[in-house]
Amino acid sequence: MILYSDEYTRKLEFEGKWINCIHYLYEKWMAERKNISLFFKLSVNTWYTLTLDGPELSLEKDEYDVLTDMLCNCFKYFNDSLYANENFQWLFGYMMEVRTDLFLNSGLEYNTIAQMGKSLIEKASNNENIFAQLLFALDNCSEKEIERRRKKVREHILEYFDDSQEVDQYFIEILTVPIG
Repeated sequence: MILYSDEYTRKLEFEGKWINCIHYLYEKWMAERKNISLFFKLSVNTWYTLTLDGPELSLEKDEYDVLTDMLCNCFKYFNDSLYANENFQWLFGYMMEVRTDLFLNSGLEYNTIAQMGKSLIEKASNNENIFAQLLFALDNCSEKEIERRRKKVREHILEYFDDSQEVDQYFIEILTVPIG
């Protein structure tokens, strides 16, 4: 699995207690700094919670500010320590491309963030990451090639994502269901 999971994160996600889940993940990661699966989960859950703000959640301004700072700090940690990891490359690339605005506290310009996201996906794709190859194909390849790559992703998706976790379900759907 790419993203950390345990019964507590499953429970908090199911109950929609996103802020509590992020606090739990952050505290746990502070105690286990070498656990990259835990760092993945912290980064992605923070992004996902910010993405839910508006459509499904109503974050207070201070909660929103804390979470955007946390996401940008996760991005900085990724840049400083885990930049060569292709799973981080495509995940951060995807998050940066889909919600560029959430990374503005990083000090980078909007277009720079979006372009960096695309570049991270391309880099991971060149490193043979199947998820990055699919994301890269969506912008650069024929429908036939996209479907070929999506089929490969479908065959392996449950090796990487836990379908009992809501955030993982989001990525399973995004990566396996054609849009349009």
